[in-house]
Amino acid sequence: MKKIKKNEPDNIWGNNLFIIKMVIKACPARLVYDFINQLCRYGGPVLWNVVLLGYVTKGLINEWELYRIMILMGILFFLYLFIAFYFNIYDSRLRPLTDQEITYKITKKVLDKANDVELGCYEDADFFDKYTRGTKEAKFRAIKALDNWLSFIVLIIACLFLSIIVFEIDPYAILIVLIPLLPNYYINKQKNKLLYQIDNDNTFSSRQKDFVMRTVYLRDYAEEIRITNIFNVLKKNYYDASENIINSIKKKIPLLSTLNTLDGLFVAFIVIGPLAYATFRMLYGTAIGIDNFVLLIGTIISLSAQMSTISLCVSNITDDGIYSKNLKEFLTYQPLISESFVNLSVKKDWDYLELKNVNFSYVPNKDVLRNISLKIKKGEKIAIVGHNGAGKTTLIKLLLRFYDPTAGEIHFNKENIKDYTLNDYRNLYSTVFQDYNIFSLSIAENILLRKVTDNDLEKCNDIMEQIGLSNIVNSKKDGIKQLLTREFDDNGAILSGGQYQKLVIGRAIAKDTEIVLLDEPSSALDPVAEAHMFDLIMKICENKTVIFISHKLSSVTIADRIYLLDNGRIAEAGTHAELMEDSGLYAKMFLQQAKQYIGEESN
Repeated sequence: MKKIKKNEPDNIWGNNLFIIKMVIKACPARLVYDFINQLCRYGGPVLWNVVLLGYVTKGLINEWELYRIMILMGILFFLYLFIAFYFNIYDSRLRPLTDQEITYKITKKVLDKANDVELGCYEDADFFDKYTRGTKEAKFRAIKALDNWLSFIVLIIACLFLSIIVFEIDPYAILIVLIPLLPNYYINKQKNKLLYQIDNDNTFSSRQKDFVMRTVYLRDYAEEIRITNIFNVLKKNYYDASENIINSIKKKIPLLSTLNTLDGLFVAFIVIGPLAYATFRMLYGTAIGIDNFVLLIGTIISLSAQMSTISLCVSNITDDGIYSKNLKEFLTYQPLISESFVNLSVKKDWDYLELKNVNFSYVPNKDVLRNISLKIKKGEKIAIVGHNGAGKTTLIKLLLRFYDPTAGEIHFNKENIKDYTLNDYRNLYSTVFQDYNIFSLSIAENILLRKVTDNDLEKCNDIMEQIGLSNIVNSKKDGIKQLLTREFDDNGAILSGGQYQKLVIGRAIAKDTEIVLLDEPSSALDPVAEAHMFDLIMKICENKTVIFISHKLSSVTIADRIYLLDNGRIAEAGTHAELMEDSGLYAKMFLQQAKQYIGEESN
């Protein structure tokens, strides 16, 4: 499996541009709302400190006409009202609504990407670390990046305006403001890199903590946690992960404290230095007049604050670029199992499915399947059997193209399955997995695995009747719309393991496809229920191709052909009668299981 790229140089500006484009595409209006907000936020202090204090004082000293001063103050008053009104609308309505819209659309992209990546990614710890960091950043980083960039742009405009005023009064005052900014920016940049490193180093430990919290919370683990000592193991893992995070932070505390101290000193100099210079200039330098002094003080205070904020803003932009790398790399990852350039359409008029000399390994040089060659004709019922770890489920995953063979080819008719449109090809199959999942949704949604309309309800009721679960529907107030599990509803239906397995088989019936794949479809059923279920499956799938895996060999006797896998190879193949006559491994396994069934019945 191809890894998501790591340890590449940080493209700060490219990462920021990528994530800001996402925000603008998700909600174009947010760009306008934020720009006005930042203009009010940083333009307001300029109006009060410079225009109000400086120019009104200048007008009073120079004896401007009263109406000119009143007009100026009236304009400032209405601007103040507008800014206050806009802040109220922005904070109470515009920002909360657009925050949700942006978060929803970006999170949707993350979820869609998680659905697109190949199955092998979910068996890779590096992928999970990248996915965890990417999803965490998706919630707030994109919005934060837009805010920081717009703040930076507005601050530059404000600083240019203020610098012109300062330059006209005293050009040297600009230097006093600018000199401490470079070391302040450098310190903030190093601090953000250190914080990112801390976060990056602790991703795995954070995932361990999340796993423990999720495991303890979920209903699936409740029984084992209460009747075994596994809770103590989980608790220790949580404690160890927390200790790892604490120790990691402790190692960085001395450097982080030093950077914070230096940052505070330079911020103080940025604020106090220019003010001290203006006072010194007024007392000991060339006379500039009270009006210019007041204007210079107000302008320098604003300029110092704005310059300091620019330094912080640039540091935040750098921070955004570093963190956005996680989200960008995840979203731009190209899955190995992807659409073909050929993009053939699957035709219902097909003849066979064939594996030709197929090898497969999850890790290099360790084959799980070796030289698998078999041909399945349309309408055949094929059983795949073998001991645990023989490669049976892996074979199913290759047929579904969750993975591609490391050697050999799989053909649907005469074409390589890689040449078909991926979703079109997968829609050939209805699949029941051994490790199935039940969702905290309605019974109907758990059967159809999609949005359910009123027109679907009759179909769902018919399926529940076929699989012998109509009593569940009839006993519930909401019928087929009854929620399963009690995660969101205290009255949710809780079914037995066998009932859940029947429900999952109902999914295969509902999809109505050309090929049905069954991976241990009856593992939770008793022998009588199992026999009934296989009779039902074969009746419903009479004209379909069925490929099924089963450890219970009594259920595969009905197959047209049986393949026995052993150590990743096809050890035997034939009908039940042929394999029993050969007296090989299949016959030995069958007779051994038969003795167990006889022993159970006699007991």
